Amino acid sequence: MDFEKQIKEVEKINEEISSGNLSLKDSISAFKKGLSLISSCKKELTQAEESVKKLVGVDEETGDVQTEDFNPE
Repeated sequence: MDFEKQIKEVEKINEEISSGNLSLKDSISAFKKGLSLISSCKKELTQAEESVKKLVGVDEETGDVQTEDFNPE
């Protein structure tokens, strides 16, 4: 399942649990599924962060793009 679909599924699970219409057993099951999806999304975001490069300039002589690793901190 792609990232966007996982996020939508987490939102759906959140709404279902928040509605109060699920049994305790179903709520716990949905919660566990949501945690699993969130973990998967976090892993995908971490991988994306590691592959992102920040554009820092262009070498005027060669025209080569200069990049450095992105650090969100």
